[in-house]
Amino acid sequence: SGGSLLLSTSETIANKWREMHNEVLARVTVQTDIIASNLTAAIAFDDAKSAIETLAALDMDANVQAAFVCTPDHTRFASYPESMRLDKGFDCRQPVGQAFTSERLEIVRPIVLNREAIGTVAVRYGLDAFRAALAWDVVVSVLILGGTLLAAVLVSAPVRSALLRPVTELARASNAIAQTGNYETRVSKHANDELGALADAFNFLAS
Repeated sequence: SGGSLLLSTSETIANKWREMHNEVLARVTVQTDIIASNLTAAIAFDDAKSAIETLAALDMDANVQAAFVCTPDHTRFASYPESMRLDKGFDCRQPVGQAFTSERLEIVRPIVLNREAIGTVAVRYGLDAFRAALAWDVVVSVLILGGTLLAAVLVSAPVRSALLRPVTELARASNAIAQTGNYETRVSKHANDELGALADAFNFLAS
């Protein structure tokens, strides 16, 4: 039925989002831990130049926006790129952990020497590629859903108005994002049902 198809599509998109979310978190965590391991000597010998050179390895990942090395007294020791040295958007008092926003992941990991934390390294990772890949999955899912429901409503006139309008709106919005990359596009939520949940998910991804 149409309701089952909508529910299945929504679950598929949600599962894809969780899968990609966990994949990005795992990859950036490993990447940050490697950098932290390579920073121990620089921190131990108070060698800021060496720390900056270590952070320069992050050039290999275009999604890395910035990185910061902090000492235990919450002083910024090194920054990447060096132009971020005076950036006030990061506080060295930020605890070890991770935080997601709609635009980026910021992860803080300890720098450990002889089982003692001698500092922290924070990596700011942009999520544009993540959002683009997920948006494409949403576009494909919505187009498939739209085509299937369109075929259904053609033989089921009573539900045409209830289903066709929100699905068409989702399809147009998805196509607009795919063609223009404009994430300001929004769709209206017409009801608290599966289509409403799909509209909420779309608007969240486009935020």
